[in-house]
Amino acid sequence: ANADSMEACIDVLSSYAKTNNLFSVVVMGRMAELGDFSTDFHAQVIRHALEKKIGQIICVGPDMKAGAKQAGVLDDIVLFDTPALAAQNIAGFIKDDTVIAVKASRGPIA
Repeated sequence: ANADSMEACIDVLSSYAKTNNLFSVVVMGRMAELGDFSTDFHAQVIRHALEKKIGQIICVGPDMKAGAKQAGVLDDIVLFDTPALAAQNIAGFIKDDTVIAVKASRGPIA
């Protein structure tokens, strides 16, 4: 995952949800190997999801938490420390009319 692919995923989710009158949920995890700009890129994709009016933004892991803090949007998202916690709680955000996208880099959370 990288910022461009995350934003493309968010764009498709937003468009599909609007076209089909569905509630949208995005679950975003760590984008790996971003170096010194990691927090900037994580903040960028969270802001993009907010701009696209995704119904529920769920962020997973410390990189996403850092991005959310930088973007100043901790109150606008749901944050889980680990993928396991997100998986245990995701059902509470899904209704009959929900479309969901999950995107992250493969590999462990740093």
